[in-house]
Amino acid sequence: MSPKVLTLLLATLLANVEGQKLIPMKDFKPDGIGGLWYLIQRTKPLYNDTVACITSTVNHKDGEVYEVILNYKSLDNERLENRLVVKDDTDHPAQFLFTDKGDSSCYAILSRTPVPDPIDLDIAIRVLERNEVKLPLLRVDQSNC
Repeated sequence: MSPKVLTLLLATLLANVEGQKLIPMKDFKPDGIGGLWYLIQRTKPLYNDTVACITSTVNHKDGEVYEVILNYKSLDNERLENRLVVKDDTDHPAQFLFTDKGDSSCYAILSRTPVPDPIDLDIAIRVLERNEVKLPLLRVDQSNC
């Protein structure tokens, strides 16, 4: 999956917030995005403030087809799941990327573990700051999952 498509896909899934700037990541390897991710911090509530134990799994199904599975726990302690199937359009690759300075961008910090290394978390926050994302972020409770 192309980095632009994957970045926009993940951004669309997570929350809504005003983003002011976009600095593309150098040497991004989209094949490394597959698997289980824990949502650690986010810019605004996903569904509501009580949602906890949020994970996202990206599976490469076949060819250009990817499945994204979002799992979370509701206020009633119910486990909920959303699934999205995405086909990468390599016949018409994105040649331009436009940023919207309105309330349409989404930002979150994801980790391969429920509790990330504090140094890695700090690095991720600095990247958001350089991209002029409004901080502080909301923490996602990943305990008792």
